Amino acid sequence: MNSPKVRQALVEYFRHVAKTRNNAQWSHHSALYMYFQQWVSSIISESKSFTEFPVMFSSYDRLEVWAKCKGLEIRNLTSGQNVNAVLTVGVDGAEPLYDGTNFVWVKASWGGYRKALMHWVDKDRSYAKLTRHHEDAATIYAGAAEALKNRDIRPYLSKNERSKLGSTLKSLAELHGEWSLDEQLAKKNEEFLQTLDCILDADHVLNKSSLKNIPDAWVLLAPVTADSNRGFGRHIERYSMRVAKGVNSVSLTPAVTFKLFSAMMPVDSSELETQLGYIKNKFLLTPGLEAEMEEMEKIIGDCVLRRKVRRSSNKYMSKAWKLITP
Repeated sequence: MNSPKVRQALVEYFRHVAKTRNNAQWSHHSALYMYFQQWVSSIISESKSFTEFPVMFSSYDRLEVWAKCKGLEIRNLTSGQNVNAVLTVGVDGAEPLYDGTNFVWVKASWGGYRKALMHWVDKDRSYAKLTRHHEDAATIYAGAAEALKNRDIRPYLSKNERSKLGSTLKSLAELHGEWSLDEQLAKKNEEFLQTLDCILDADHVLNKSSLKNIPDAWVLLAPVTADSNRGFGRHIERYSMRVAKGVNSVSLTPAVTFKLFSAMMPVDSSELETQLGYIKNKFLLTPGLEAEMEEMEKIIGDCVLRRKVRRSSNKYMSKAWKLITP
């Protein structure tokens, strides 16, 4: 049930949903996205620059100093002697910009970082009965099966592969539908809801490969759609430069902000325009932020153009190869 093909179908389906339904997300994750983006956009709008929001500290001690300066409470999210993930909480008395915020921070070298974000997600699962979650899952799998049938997702699968995957998605829809009718069955099969969490990536806001010169770095972890995070990683972050030795902190950049707020990595100018419009509406724009938004548009726009050229070249080479292949 939790096969790579099913997970990829779900990732592509939610990209399709976001594109066709005004950036809609699954209800189980919508609160998480909403709160995280609301906290970040409020801080940036009030401080009038993306650069006023830190996303990396060179050590836990520096993170702790910053948190205390902002009046934030630090809560350990990991067990054992080693602290690898914490939650900074904007408790009463915190700096107004951070009041009520909850941010997850992890040691960049820690391999269990997804557990920290799932801890956050699991707490949100209690907002509705498990029967409701299974009902939502049934709707999602049925929608994915229909999108697969219409070639809206996984368009390059063979007819046989499409048929097999479609049958699997329909079976999952039926199972979750059955489990949604009985509370005991819903509880017994709760673990199968975890498959749907594959559409949510636990993203190091500053990618780990750029931190090889900062061995003790701590990084902000963000809930990001899989399509946006993975597309951003392939086409932008892979070319990012390493943070130099001796740097104590790194702030948010306009380009990285796009990754955090976009429901997808755009493949053409129309998708780019839609996502930029969605992101701009999240902020109270000042002249300084307007300039930074222009920088965001230029960086992501250049990436979209490169991808378009690359796809055209690949399509041409594919046709040429067919002509010369016996």
